[in-house]
Amino acid sequence: MATSQMPLFLLVLLALVASTSASPPIHDVLKVFGFPPGLLPDSVESYILCPLEEGFNFTIYLKNTCQVQYTPITTIRFMKEITGQIKVFSITQLKGIQAALQYISGDIYWLNIINIRADDVYLHLTVFEIFLMLVEKEAMASIPTCQDLALDASDSSPKRISQLPVSLRSRCYVGDGSVERVV
Repeated sequence: MATSQMPLFLLVLLALVASTSASPPIHDVLKVFGFPPGLLPDSVESYILCPLEEGFNFTIYLKNTCQVQYTPITTIRFMKEITGQIKVFSITQLKGIQAALQYISGDIYWLNIINIRADDVYLHLTVFEIFLMLVEKEAMASIPTCQDLALDASDSSPKRISQLPVSLRSRCYVGDGSVERVV
């Protein structure tokens, strides 16, 4: 998004906040950026959205590591913490989301998705900066239930918003899986 468009986007985000008296659910935020709400599962506990010159840095906390099978050939794994940068139709520097790649032998490999770009019909998932998966946006039109995985047994619980430095909280939009406040 061009710098000149940033004030317009902030007005849209603030209108969402004002209409709910709190920060909007993360799935509504995704729609503002041109992504389907089902890109993230129902297990989001909280999120932080911090403005940049162009777009926003984000951190999303899920209840557990989990996975969703969107189509017969598209399975996505979500870690407990997902980070990246988002602007209209683009998510970059993504960490915490993986796609399953199944070989003819039946072996499944989990590959990190590093970028997601949206157009009118598809989400373009970039893996290793060379491999691209196309997923129809319609497959992610509704918010899926995430199947919990016991991968992070040694992981501590996600950082709570109250543990963030006050200076960081005051510049960011903070929300939970449904509705929370703006700090």
